[in-house]
Amino acid sequence: MNRKQQGQTTQSKAPTIAVLAAALLLHAAGPTVHAEVSAAVSLQQAIQLALEHNPRLATFSWELKAREARVSQAGLLPNPELSFEIENFAGSNEESGFGASEQTLRISQLIELGGKRSKRRQLASHQRDASAWAWRAARIETLAEVERAFVAVLAAQERLALAEELAGVGKTVLQTVEKQLRAGAVSSIDKYRAEVSLAASLIALQRHRAELASARKRLAATWGSGSDTFSRADGQLRAAPPALPPLARLQQLAEQAPALARWESELAQRRSQLALAESRSTPDLTLTGGPRWSRESDSRAFVFELSAPLPIFDRNRAGTLEAKRRLAKTVQEQRAASLRARTGLATAYESLASTRAAVVSLRDEVLPLALNAFEGATIAYRRGVYSYLELVDARKTLFSLRSEYIDTLAAYRAATVEVELLVGSSLDEISSDDRRS
Repeated sequence: MNRKQQGQTTQSKAPTIAVLAAALLLHAAGPTVHAEVSAAVSLQQAIQLALEHNPRLATFSWELKAREARVSQAGLLPNPELSFEIENFAGSNEESGFGASEQTLRISQLIELGGKRSKRRQLASHQRDASAWAWRAARIETLAEVERAFVAVLAAQERLALAEELAGVGKTVLQTVEKQLRAGAVSSIDKYRAEVSLAASLIALQRHRAELASARKRLAATWGSGSDTFSRADGQLRAAPPALPPLARLQQLAEQAPALARWESELAQRRSQLALAESRSTPDLTLTGGPRWSRESDSRAFVFELSAPLPIFDRNRAGTLEAKRRLAKTVQEQRAASLRARTGLATAYESLASTRAAVVSLRDEVLPLALNAFEGATIAYRRGVYSYLELVDARKTLFSLRSEYIDTLAAYRAATVEVELLVGSSLDEISSDDRRS
């Protein structure tokens, strides 16, 4: 997430949700990445693939283009109507045939009053803006989805590597036990225990391989691929969690994030719908005019007509009332969304703070102690000071804690994604801005 990471291992910089969202909203130029990759894929490449090929984003793109077309359509004037009329023909006596006929060519034009056309165009513009906000929110959600899937692959790779290491240690321990058995230092029961432990490690190894395959498929699905053709996820899970910004600061920023900022556009859309509904209570005029020819008198004249409906039965009061109620509904929906966002941010922040503390504790205190205990138990067992059960217990504790550390790192990255998704900005960038100010 574009954060400088320190600790036992240094992680390469990764893009933040907010920065990529802002840049890619402008369709920033860059090398095109194909939908299928065969080499190692980085987080940056995975995000670019998803933004270019994610099916959900494609639907938003077409909807936005359709809204643009509606704005153009809404600003057009009504089409005029052309009519041709013949009177006094094919009758009896003097009006037989066309000798006494009168022919009139009329052009009618509807004149909209009450600002209907401008209000209609304004409504279409607000609908387009609402779609644009929804698109922005969807792009940021997609970035978060990609990072979650990418972190899951990294964690699965780490667990598989740990399982492979555990199987290797199991083989080494078995060899040590066999050597001790030949020297008469241990009983055959220790050998059976070592063989069982190795067999269990190999079973766990197969399970972790299957979990990695599933995680890889979920990552590839974010860019619309049905197969995981990439070789591996290029990145590291290890991190030195930075200090967290205050929750109050994050809550202020959350109000400006697309998930909440889009509601202003929704309210503007509802207000435009109300204004358009109110304008429909004003009747429109129809202006009609054109030339008339009389064959009987061989004369020409012009006709003119101005008509308007009488607003007696329908003044669009129900339509206006509906628009007012939908506006009131949207106001309440905005309040509910703001409350959900604040509650969700507080929950995600607590999870992030607790996992951060757990990462630091495991990395700096617990794991070094467990490693020292295992190394000491191994040396003591070879010297015959420790029993096999004591060695196994030290090994089990170490690898269990290392597995917990991987899970905690993955949880920390996932919690970071959730907080940044709600805030719409990188925590590193927020902290940097606060320090500069």
